[in-house]
Amino acid sequence: MKTFDDFFFSTEPNEQKIITRLRHIILEASPKIKEKLSYGAPFYFIHQRICFIWPASLALSGIKEGVNLGLCKGHLLSDEQKILIRGNRKEVYYLNFKSLTDINEECVRELIQEAILVDEGFAKKAKRTIR
Repeated sequence: MKTFDDFFFSTEPNEQKIITRLRHIILEASPKIKEKLSYGAPFYFIHQRICFIWPASLALSGIKEGVNLGLCKGHLLSDEQKILIRGNRKEVYYLNFKSLTDINEECVRELIQEAILVDEGFAKKAKRTIR
């Protein structure tokens, strides 16, 4: 897949609703966020990968239904609400949404904002190392 539209229209109608809502939340989180397809799914980054959207219908998804919002540095997030799913992963944590009503926009926004802060911290650390 080469474009977001290619990805989007290859997914199931229920997934499309969830993907649209998650994409909107992510892109409105910061004007610096860029979207790029990788592994056939949209990834979002500023300095490094921040998060991604991965539906069950995507090959090799490993999930039975719904859409995962993966947080690339999830292990560094506070997760005060204790809602992130770790699975057997060391760094990438995620949320799974089976319907639009599963999405608590406030919680998702908070997690994305925290993930952006983590990303900014890595960028500042890298700049100090280069000097």
